[in-house]
Amino acid sequence: MNDEPTQEELIAKRNADVEEAERAIAKEAKEEAERAKKEEEKRYCSYEQFETAIKDYDPDKDFRPDLLCGCACPDGSISIIAARPGGGKTSAMVNIVRETLCSEKDNSRKILYVNLEMNYRQILTNLHLSCIYAFATEEERAILSQLRRTSSAFYRTLKGQDWASEYWLDDEDEAQREQVGIGKTQMFMGYFSKTKNLIKEAMDSGRLKIYDGIGQPNEEIQKEIVKCETGSLILLDYMQRLSAPKEFHNAQRYLQIQKASAELLKAAIEKQLIVIAGAQLRREDKNNEASMESIRESGDIEQDAHNVVVLAEGFAKVVKAREDGMGKQMAINPVKQFIFWETNGKYSPLQKDDDKAGKKPVEKERKRWADELMPPRGEQS
Repeated sequence: MNDEPTQEELIAKRNADVEEAERAIAKEAKEEAERAKKEEEKRYCSYEQFETAIKDYDPDKDFRPDLLCGCACPDGSISIIAARPGGGKTSAMVNIVRETLCSEKDNSRKILYVNLEMNYRQILTNLHLSCIYAFATEEERAILSQLRRTSSAFYRTLKGQDWASEYWLDDEDEAQREQVGIGKTQMFMGYFSKTKNLIKEAMDSGRLKIYDGIGQPNEEIQKEIVKCETGSLILLDYMQRLSAPKEFHNAQRYLQIQKASAELLKAAIEKQLIVIAGAQLRREDKNNEASMESIRESGDIEQDAHNVVVLAEGFAKVVKAREDGMGKQMAINPVKQFIFWETNGKYSPLQKDDDKAGKKPVEKERKRWADELMPPRGEQS
């Protein structure tokens, strides 16, 4: 008996296979067309979508960090903090991380710190010092602010070493300089323990992530950013240190930054993220009033920004705000040894727009405030 298929059977099977393949191709093409249509429809807004968005939106829940002068940073936005080299961009980022971690309102917000300039040891040391100072009372801050070598105090505390006998107190007359003493050491160590628990818990839970982007391709950094969940806070330190997008390697630098900024905005909108990025101002504008036009190699990144805040000597000023806050100005007194920036309200009386000295009134007020709170030497621990 011959089990070989007949010619007619082979032809019928071949035709059936072809029909099945054509159906599969047609199905895949239809699905792709539907996907493309849905993707296209996403680019249009219906009134129903608008109504839903408004019902779900509460402006009181917008992220409003102090160092952005309280400007609203809604989901899907980029804000820029601009300063000259050494002008406080990284310190501002660290303070915003600290403010977010310590905030009751934002205590569930996840944070991704994209580091493009410093190593993680420096960032986390600065974050610890900022939190230690933030936890202290005003009277305790006046005492702690006398400490000169806070990084060394932090490292020794972390290693369980004693530093009460060190001469780390601020005093213009070195002959009058006293030992730190047990009281100040215990105060520092007590807030260190609280700070360590806060930061360690945030990092262990994944709420705070520090990503080392130094030398990484722009595409890899973008991948890490789009992994974040909706409402996450992304801190980028800083824009001009982003590498060029792959297809823009041979373009002028301002075009590279323009493209990188556009990709960052796209990720922020699509994933509904809050992005705050540092940007460097030109050095040659040192004697002029800093503005958006002073951003170095900007590539028009200020056009992508929801807010732009410029840091100058002694104050932070809003030079762009799409919602509210335009023109706001806050006096800043950096407690440098604790990487802590004290802000002093809108248009602080300590800092006027026409005050070119800037920092001096703030320092004068700081000294008066510290003198009032500082106990006499004999009463200090």
